[in-house]
Amino acid sequence: MDKSDPKAFYTQRREELYRGEEILKGWEGRLGLARFAVVLIGCFFGWSTFANQSLSGWWLFGAIVLFIVLLAIHERINRRWFRQRMARHSVEMGIERMADRWMGRGNAGLRFLRDDHPYAQDLDIFGNHSLFERICLCQTRIGEDKLAGWLLQAGSPEEIQKRQQALVELAPMGDIRERMYAYSKDAAPVDLNPLEKWGGMPVSRIPLGVRLLAFGLSLVTFYGFFAWIAGTWDLWIWATSLMVTLILHLIFRSVTRPVLEIVEKQATDLSRLGGMLRLIEKKDFKSQLLDEARKRLHARKETPSRAIGKLWVYADLLTSRKNAMFAPFAMALSWDLHITHLVEKWRFKNGEHLGEWFATLGEFDALISMAAYAFENPDHTYASLVEKETPFIRADAAGHPLISSARCVRNDIRLGGTDPRLLVISGSNMSGKSTYLRTVGMTAVMALAGLPVRARQVTLSPLQVGASMRIIDSLAAGRSRFQAEIERVRLLVKLCDKKPPLLFLLDEIFSGTNSHDRLEGAKGVVGGLMRQEAIGIVTTHDLALTRIAEESGAPADNVHFSDRWEEQEMHFDYKMRPGVTRHSNALALMRAVGLEV
Repeated sequence: MDKSDPKAFYTQRREELYRGEEILKGWEGRLGLARFAVVLIGCFFGWSTFANQSLSGWWLFGAIVLFIVLLAIHERINRRWFRQRMARHSVEMGIERMADRWMGRGNAGLRFLRDDHPYAQDLDIFGNHSLFERICLCQTRIGEDKLAGWLLQAGSPEEIQKRQQALVELAPMGDIRERMYAYSKDAAPVDLNPLEKWGGMPVSRIPLGVRLLAFGLSLVTFYGFFAWIAGTWDLWIWATSLMVTLILHLIFRSVTRPVLEIVEKQATDLSRLGGMLRLIEKKDFKSQLLDEARKRLHARKETPSRAIGKLWVYADLLTSRKNAMFAPFAMALSWDLHITHLVEKWRFKNGEHLGEWFATLGEFDALISMAAYAFENPDHTYASLVEKETPFIRADAAGHPLISSARCVRNDIRLGGTDPRLLVISGSNMSGKSTYLRTVGMTAVMALAGLPVRARQVTLSPLQVGASMRIIDSLAAGRSRFQAEIERVRLLVKLCDKKPPLLFLLDEIFSGTNSHDRLEGAKGVVGGLMRQEAIGIVTTHDLALTRIAEESGAPADNVHFSDRWEEQEMHFDYKMRPGVTRHSNALALMRAVGLEV
């Protein structure tokens, strides 16, 4: 199947998955009929055994066993059918993303928004219609945490290179993305924190004598029931065994209940976890990051997926006691006591390793999301990170990643190195100044996370990004917009004390004060940033601020965006041009909406 055209690949794959889904649906129906037939036969055997005593009770026992086998097969088919549907859903969501219909349908990552972060709000990293919503397909919360961390904090050159190599390998592996998504349930990410905390809790031990007694009573109770039906045992033997079993259950309920509660709650998640871990274990990866992840999961004799699979079996056995038909048998067989022993034995052996397993899974989960983005955007390119003494970023035909391809206008980025360290952008309203700032910021953030970026070619040095673009006042905190802005600018200035150098993006700097103070304040701040070896961009409507380029004390250029009037309508081409803008459009826009000015 050709994967060079992602949209065509998704469309063809959707049809294949739908056909497989229909086949499983047919089997599901046939097994339902078979179960119903066995119930009818079992009723006949029961009547023949107890009413006219024409058949042995073992016939009824055989019908019960057959029903349980069919139930297990039916459940397995149902799980496969569910995963098939979820895989198809993942492909359909890929088609929607490629058609730019992803906004408002994904994970906005609102829990990662912080007012004190130097660029997250300004560049739309999180929130509705954000970069995180576009990229994140994570099936675990720890995967979301890892992806968010990479977008919030630039990686080292070595880390970035490893991620890029991993994405190049993972991007064409659509089957892994489908299987990863197929383990989801209602697209809700798995929260592994409760399970990890449970793994570190003290282990509860049930005395050996109690376990042996419970095992012996279970055998007597189980065999005694059917022996009584067959007429070979007296009722009092079975009843006595059952009574002792119930007393034992009540005595140890305070021990079994807390142990089993967490496992029972995580039963569905355990099934998903085992499958996800198996995807990493069974693949022979070539890239260093993925190969290291696989090796970590093979560090012990028993793989994590196998260990988690055992715990899931115990959890599934535990959940089965809620079945109305099986509940009496579970009580009679000391079910909770036996499962508690198995679970605690498992925790003693594996509990301390859960944190490492989950961290590896979270990293893989985040990489899967990034790989899907890379696959769906074959026109993007991976950045080259060059460690130089002077900071810089260069990109050919860079575009904003959240604007649809049909509407996106691209511009070059030339900042630092042999190019000017400062750009002062002037221009009319709505002409594209702020969008260009966000394009530069997004390009840097994505490149420093290891993601492919919307550009023909990108080269940059290690940078930290800081922006002052979306400033919000706070009535509750008693903070004006101007105060919020100067606090943000102070944060950016402090970033210059750290390495690597700062890439700053200042939109309409100090617009909340008078022209004189604005000019003097902007000159002072930008001059200070230039002395700290930072590189950056300042936008302004106030043409007086364009003098900053001449007075910054560093290589700087004035550039602008413009508009034109044609047939009483305003048109924008969103292309950046050299020099200071020659006109404004504010009055024209006011008149266009009916204001008398």
